[in-house]
Amino acid sequence: MNKLIFAMALVLMVICLTVATSGTALAQTALETIYVSEGSLDDHECDNVQWHFVINQLIDASQAPESIEVTWSNGVTEATQTVELSNVTGVVAHYYTTSYLNYEVVGAEAEIDEDWIGEFVLSHGPCNPTSVVLVDFEATSEQPPVLWGIILFILMLVALFFSLVLIISRKKD
Repeated sequence: MNKLIFAMALVLMVICLTVATSGTALAQTALETIYVSEGSLDDHECDNVQWHFVINQLIDASQAPESIEVTWSNGVTEATQTVELSNVTGVVAHYYTTSYLNYEVVGAEAEIDEDWIGEFVLSHGPCNPTSVVLVDFEATSEQPPVLWGIILFILMLVALFFSLVLIISRKKD
C-alpha cells in the first residue's frame, strides 16, 4: 500500500511539474527586435548635452525593454553602447546617455514583446556632431610645391658643400 501511495505521489508531482513548466512557457510572450526609426536620426530636436531615445505606446511599464543598443559613427570608427532604461512615464520608455556626443547615431535596436505597436525614435540629441571628414586625394603626376622646396633646399646645400670644398682646396694650393 505504501508503494502505491508513493507511486501515485510521484506521478502527481511529475504531472504538476509538467503543467507548471508548460504554463510558464505559454505565459511568456515572444520577443522581436525593433529598430529606431531612420527618419528620427536626421530629424530630431537638438540637445547638445545628451541623447534621448523613446519607445512609446507601451501596454504598461513592464513592457519597456531594460536597455537598448545604440551605434554611433564619426566617419572612421563606430562605437556601440548598451543604454539602460532611465524611466517610464505613462506609456513611454525613456533612454538617456551622454556618451559619444561628437559622433552621429547610425542605429539603435531593442528587444520587445511582439504584440507592441508603437514607435522607437531618437527624440533629441546633438544636431551637428563633429565627425571626421575623409578627404580623397587624387593621384596626379604633379609634385606638391612643398616637395619642390625641399628638393631645391637640398640642391643648395650640396652646391654650398662643393663650393666650400673648392674654396678650401684652392687655399691649400
